[in-house]
Amino acid sequence: MPKQTVLVVEDDEMMRDFLCQALETYDYRPLTASDAETGLELFRGDAPDLVVADIRMPGVSGLDFLDELRKEDQRVPVVMVTAYGDTDTAVTALRRQADDFLQKPFETEEFIQAIERQFKRQKRTDLAARADSFSLVYESEQMQKLVDYARRIVPKTDPVLIEGESGTGKEVFARFIHYQSPRGETPLVTVNCGAIPGELLESELFGHTEGAFTGASSDRRGLFQTADGGTILLDEIGDLPLELQSKLLRVLENKQVRPVGSDSSTSVDVRVLAASNRDLEAMVERGEFRNDLFYRLNVFALHVPPLRERPADIPVLVRYFLDRMGLEFEISEAARERLTAYDWPGNVRELKNVLRRLQALDVGSILEPENLQAAGLTGLKNNFAETGFDFPPEPDLDAVLLQLKRRYIEQALEQTGGNKSAAADLLGMNRTTLVETIKRLNLE
Repeated sequence: MPKQTVLVVEDDEMMRDFLCQALETYDYRPLTASDAETGLELFRGDAPDLVVADIRMPGVSGLDFLDELRKEDQRVPVVMVTAYGDTDTAVTALRRQADDFLQKPFETEEFIQAIERQFKRQKRTDLAARADSFSLVYESEQMQKLVDYARRIVPKTDPVLIEGESGTGKEVFARFIHYQSPRGETPLVTVNCGAIPGELLESELFGHTEGAFTGASSDRRGLFQTADGGTILLDEIGDLPLELQSKLLRVLENKQVRPVGSDSSTSVDVRVLAASNRDLEAMVERGEFRNDLFYRLNVFALHVPPLRERPADIPVLVRYFLDRMGLEFEISEAARERLTAYDWPGNVRELKNVLRRLQALDVGSILEPENLQAAGLTGLKNNFAETGFDFPPEPDLDAVLLQLKRRYIEQALEQTGGNKSAAADLLGMNRTTLVETIKRLNLE
């Protein structure tokens, strides 16, 4: 792991050397500047993890340096150093967004404790921010049961298979499981198995050695090694090529990875979460997915229901996203009914995208149905009667669903003028998945 970098801005050479020696002793990487101007240049160029600055310096003072620093970065921890009897100035520094101050003279141990205290505080803040970014927002009984189950499997180390339609929140559940677990302070590495060509995916997952193939100019760690000690999320696991499925199975069973071109394996401690919007069990029956891998991944299973099956969640999700976007208008009863009556084929992702478009509109103080229409809610219809085809007397459900999927995609492409990225956004799908679906349905 790279050393954490600490920028020291101190005009006194002896004090500067003392601080640098202390940092190096405790395995930090010091950067030094003798004045505020040089300190700002180093900060802009090297992006240190923490800043230590003297308050009293010739030229630009430490307080003015702090003000300039905060204009560029509100998050980096800053510890100010002050002379004995200068506590009033130190209090002023705290009011001007310093994180801590040290009063001279101080011992090495006191200095290092202040540094470590700030790094620990920052880690807690970052973890809380990450957890909040992937909050589970729900009201329905279905989701309550699912979250209760997810909480029970959080402390485990076994694989988890998360299934559900695109946009339902599978990745949110994966992040919830990781960050609530004992591994929450370790890496969560995500890889979309459908977005990387099959010939490159093995190297991406397991790494390669120098000369293993054309273009392999040096050894490279794979994502499993990057996630060592943490969690890896294999998104769109149903798109994993069959030849790689057997190699993944060996990793799950042996907890070892073998880089492409290597004769030796490396042990890894990784919890595997897998997500899919495809029916893996049906794929097993068709011979498209390995039976043994399916059951190895399916130790714990979560099926995230589509939004249309949990309308009670829609109002709380709407309010949650509006609050995060800084939109403070009220929602009329008619708009609320429109939101809950809609089928949401793109699920939560589509809901979020519709609300995001409201940021560019002049909604006023109350959200009305016409605002939702302007945000694109009416682009896809929410009942079978409006899909443009008739049901036969004895319908084949698979054929009907395929026809419905085709019509939805056709409407989305028509509405977006053939722009696949915009259509994927409207449908709440991954663009790669949409392109593959278009090919399968011969919609090119």
